[in-house]
Amino acid sequence: MTAHHRTQEESQTEGGFWQALIGLVDRPSVAMRYAVEHTRTWWILALVILASLVALTVVSAPFTAQVAAERIEAQLSRLDVPEEQLEQMSRFARMPDQTRLVMTGVGGGLVVLAIGWVVWATVLHFSALTLGGESSFPAMFSVVVWSGFPGLLRNLMQAVYIGVTRQAIVNQGLSGLVATGSILTDATNPWWGILSSLDLCLLWQLLLAAVGFSIVAGFSRLKSTLTVVVWWVLSKGLGLIPVLVGRGLMSRFMGG
Repeated sequence: MTAHHRTQEESQTEGGFWQALIGLVDRPSVAMRYAVEHTRTWWILALVILASLVALTVVSAPFTAQVAAERIEAQLSRLDVPEEQLEQMSRFARMPDQTRLVMTGVGGGLVVLAIGWVVWATVLHFSALTLGGESSFPAMFSVVVWSGFPGLLRNLMQAVYIGVTRQAIVNQGLSGLVATGSILTDATNPWWGILSSLDLCLLWQLLLAAVGFSIVAGFSRLKSTLTVVVWWVLSKGLGLIPVLVGRGLMSRFMGG
């Protein structure tokens, strides 16, 4: 990057928070530089992301619970068990209290999101230092939160879609390509888990993270992109361990 371009880009970061937020769409370099240089602004975007998660959970909870209950009922109906035992099992499959379902979904989602931000920022921070670059944890944490902007848009679009169609989104991302309709089968299918996270918003998020990482660490875009993608692949691999364990237990239980 030439000195003229660098000066021009740095001057554009003085436009303010909302201009930088819009810049995530068409000027990711400028926007992420703003995130790095204004590390105390992350909490504003974090609150908006958390609000979008709450909105999506509140809107989707009734429909998701209904779909889950219907699928469990369908699976139970195929079991060769006494009618009395089937009735007891069916009671557990009925729709739970909506308020409790929303509170559980919101609370769990917020905890997972917050822990994910801290873990990602820590991993990228020490990766930059280990690979010979520079890093500051506040700046890297700001990068991680700002790169979550695509997830904010995904939450809002899904909330609107569910609210309009009155239908739950059962198969996220590309998981519909391998979905069977069985909760247990899909949940223990590694490919279903991997494909459920693949969409344009994920690609956008990884791009923003790579751009921000390159600014903080002082690496090239290629090196930064490879670092971010490798860590994402490793994180997905670790996330598959419970899935594979569950698949093995289910096969053992089902006698297969």
